Amino acid sequence: MKITLVLLVVAAIAIAVIFFIMKRKVVEKKEDEAPKKNGIIYGSDTCRYTILQKKKYPDFEYVDCTKDTCPDFVKAFPTTVYPDGSTVPGYAP
Repeated sequence: MKITLVLLVVAAIAIAVIFFIMKRKVVEKKEDEAPKKNGIIYGSDTCRYTILQKKKYPDFEYVDCTKDTCPDFVKAFPTTVYPDGSTVPGYAP
């Protein structure tokens, strides 16, 4: 009876450790697969040029300046910050 109980406890611990390791690997893999943003578009959801710019660069991060705080250099919507650091105020066709 004692041996059976010990074996059950050891098996339960082994299963818990294996589950923990597998779950950790899945979480690490998901973080690695997260999409990388190439640039940032600052604008407003009500601005038609912001909407066009978001369609042109769908992989860029978008910040809605009517809901979030935007940097002081944003003087027009949309303002696009490209991966090389260059900034273009207004729609860039």
